[in-house]
Amino acid sequence: MSRFIDITGEKYNKLKVISFYDITNNGSRWLCQCDCGKQKVIAASQLKRGITKSCGCLRRTKKYDDETKVFRKRLQYIYYQMKQRCYDKNNPAYSHYGARGIKICKEWLNDINIFISWALENGYNSELTIERINVNGNYEPFNCKWITKSQQNCNKRNSVLYTINSETKCLSEWCKKYNKDYFLVRGRLKRGYSIEDALTKSIDTKKRNKLYKKG
Repeated sequence: MSRFIDITGEKYNKLKVISFYDITNNGSRWLCQCDCGKQKVIAASQLKRGITKSCGCLRRTKKYDDETKVFRKRLQYIYYQMKQRCYDKNNPAYSHYGARGIKICKEWLNDINIFISWALENGYNSELTIERINVNGNYEPFNCKWITKSQQNCNKRNSVLYTINSETKCLSEWCKKYNKDYFLVRGRLKRGYSIEDALTKSIDTKKRNKLYKKG
């Protein structure tokens, strides 16, 4: 061990050197313990020059913090939109919410951070939107969940639902399940097709080509 300086016990940022590990062409490597408790083998040169400052937890923490900032920004938008729907009479959606007696629970209304904490702990991600389980109920923890935009569109009061073999879905969900074009199926339904036929009948290419030639 005369080829290098013993750095056992030294602390570099979040890493404490525990013991010598081995030596390579690039110099000595040391077993280090991070403040978070994890151990990692790191080259002395990386420790001394500050290239490696942790076992990787600093990078993970930064990524989490960055994601949280993005989440908070969108959740703040969702929160204020929710608030306007319930309490701002000038909001276009007020008639469907505040005018119907829909409110936000006091816990959320008095502290946006409580709402954000609930969201992050209950499945929120940037592709989801808030939905009330009971459409006549308030915005509160036990009456809200996170769903996709397409699911929310299906849950609107004016959405038409279709049932096949005791399974009920809105049209966009059925089209996705059967891999059919939404506008094709909707057009068929307007022409009197049953939902099953609209989703399963193949396109008559000969008839379609004749129509194109006439055009």
